[in-house]
Amino acid sequence: MEQYDDALNVCPHCGYVCGTPAEESIHMQPGTLLHDRYIVGRVLGYGGFGVTYIGWDGKLEQKVAIKEYLPGEFSTRMPGQSQVTVFNGDKSEQFRDGLKKFVEESKRLAKFQNEAGIVKIFDSFEENETAYIIMEYLDGITLKEYLGQVGTIPEDEAINMLMPVMESLQTVHAEGLLHRDIAPDNIFLTKDGKVTNEWSASEQQVLGVTDPKVQGSFGFNLQWKNFTVYTSFLYEAGGDRYNSTLATKVEGVSIYQSNVDKRVLTDRWSTPGQVAKYKRMEPGIYGFTSTRPTSRFVQKYNNLSFSSLTVGYNFDRRLISRMKMSMLRLEAGVNDIFNVSSVKRERGLSYPFARSVNFSVQVGF
Repeated sequence: MEQYDDALNVCPHCGYVCGTPAEESIHMQPGTLLHDRYIVGRVLGYGGFGVTYIGWDGKLEQKVAIKEYLPGEFSTRMPGQSQVTVFNGDKSEQFRDGLKKFVEESKRLAKFQNEAGIVKIFDSFEENETAYIIMEYLDGITLKEYLGQVGTIPEDEAINMLMPVMESLQTVHAEGLLHRDIAPDNIFLTKDGKVTNEWSASEQQVLGVTDPKVQGSFGFNLQWKNFTVYTSFLYEAGGDRYNSTLATKVEGVSIYQSNVDKRVLTDRWSTPGQVAKYKRMEPGIYGFTSTRPTSRFVQKYNNLSFSSLTVGYNFDRRLISRMKMSMLRLEAGVNDIFNVSSVKRERGLSYPFARSVNFSVQVGF
């Protein structure tokens, strides 16, 4: 997010073309003005409970990170609109409870403005039927990603990295707050050498490639007497996908309040001492709010789908000639028959498994 000449239609810094809509219709459009001060840019990251955008503070003329409360389970946004639409009934009450906690989170974090290891909060406000937190924008990588690049690091370097984290935790604990989730994937090393243990969407790095290495289709046709069979398959392999189901339906979800993935019962941590694939980060449990976007859920995407099957029958001409017909053919077809994927994710209402069946009759005279 940089300033440039208004006469230009393309940003000379990042290549953004003016007027290009947001990639997801539920997100705010780039250029949206909030609080008569903050200009919304591209999306840095989003999860089950909110969206974080890069932004520009028009008053202080600096980059910021704009965090918007937007839980997809309780609310939505019409394309091109800034206003958030909250679902009715219990969903509305749950949205309001979450909104209150979101605002309280900003107030708690704002207490640590002078703490070097915690991202700074500049502002918070309610607008568009939801709330926003304006945060410090930081560039960097996680400690986990850094270790993946350099391997084992010397003891002295590790101590120098972790001491700011320990000092920040001491300050936070003195206020009666517990972090409870210190790990290499939420300790950040900024490009200026600063260490922070506060998750910030502005620190997210591009990881993985969605484009497959191999992609295509194939099928086969069969004919036996008057019967015909046509099939179609689609395949792709070698790309990457972010498995959001693990974040929103396995880790950061309550089995008593929401629809959940069955892996909640088999693969999620439940008791002390248990070794499990996934954390338990239900809202309101142990002080957590949700699972943040993480490299843990970037998975290799290999997929095979049986996309369509059509079975037809041509009636014998000697039989139909008595009815003055030259051709009579019946067909039955079905699509989306099965899907085999290395990424196990819930399809749900936003990506439904919609199998359709069709019948047709072709008659010639």
